[in-house]
Amino acid sequence: MASYRLELVSPSSKEFDQVEAEVAKSCPSECIIKIERVIAPKLEERYQRRKEELRLKGEITECTVYHGSRDTEAVQLILEDGFKAKYSVTAAYGKGTYFATAYSYSKAFSGKRGEYNIMLICNIAIQKMVQGRGGAELASNEGDCWVNSPKKPTIYSIPNDNQSIPRYVVHFYENRNK
Repeated sequence: MASYRLELVSPSSKEFDQVEAEVAKSCPSECIIKIERVIAPKLEERYQRRKEELRLKGEITECTVYHGSRDTEAVQLILEDGFKAKYSVTAAYGKGTYFATAYSYSKAFSGKRGEYNIMLICNIAIQKMVQGRGGAELASNEGDCWVNSPKKPTIYSIPNDNQSIPRYVVHFYENRNK
């Protein structure tokens, strides 16, 4: 039995409009086929526990970010058991699972132009950001995530598997006629 379920977000709902508006900020030509809300109690419990660990060290920030994947099997595994930094193929800013604040950036990792694609909209919890260094591992006393720019981060590398959680699965294709 799956440890998560997906609930279709009604295209006539305010929730759908809000997600679509966020996508349109950086990708106005996207044609959203459907949006599914992720309900994953096991992942939620782990995420909340990690947030509390970070909160004990100081103030935390929770951000909404995007994660693209070309592999639908990988998306299923993420939904089932969360993000796994060890599977990341990128280490430009340090070892971890990569997320971006702009949908348009993560879209490059979600599939090919003109094809059916999937994007995850996620939350990440941050207590202390560190300037990223290619291929580096994050020491526990340094911080809890790598970023491309500590003053205005747009790319996050999260080494802790419980520090991020998928909230929505967006199914889309690029509509060049829009």
